Amino acid sequence: MKWRPPTTSCPERYTETGVEAGFEESVRSWARARRLHLHRVLYAAPEAFSAAVADLYRQWLRGAGKTGNRLVVESGRLLDPTQVLRAGLVPYWCETPASRAANALCWWLAGSTTFSSIDVMVDGFGVPTASTANPSQWHAAARFGARRAHVDPAATNLGMFPLPVRHATGVLRGQAADLPPPAPLRPEAAMEAIGECAATPAILVC
Repeated sequence: MKWRPPTTSCPERYTETGVEAGFEESVRSWARARRLHLHRVLYAAPEAFSAAVADLYRQWLRGAGKTGNRLVVESGRLLDPTQVLRAGLVPYWCETPASRAANALCWWLAGSTTFSSIDVMVDGFGVPTASTANPSQWHAAARFGARRAHVDPAATNLGMFPLPVRHATGVLRGQAADLPPPAPLRPEAAMEAIGECAATPAILVC
């Protein structure tokens, strides 16, 4: 007997990384009722948006007189925005620990002003796959750091069990503080900076 895939009740492409159908229109209605301007950011791949946000953070930190020279590469659920702000780090997020994500990170680093230090935290897929980046790819990315190139030893867990979310907090607590954080960015300024970043061909702000 031939297997038939089950029917779905949600629009195509709405998965664990999407939102409920109708959510966007509800937000637009809420914004219109309060006379607020709503921005929509479209990007061809997660890597493009990650690069844009990292460039934005660096510009924001440097505008406040900080160096913006320490990069932390986060992955999947392994992130802690509070610790990133406390330490004055530039965050770059990889959706998954895939070879594609590692390669995109290296290409972005190759075209960016050199970072003095790069720390990489990589989560596991949960199961081994052919698309998982091997540790040498993450070490290659970290070596773009001029003075520090560090890959969290837990990266050897690639393809095995995912790490607990608290692991990111434990790792980032070891970073030196750079307080106080800069004044918050205005939304309009943030959207303008994202639209003008190096990844502009892959990003649309509307």
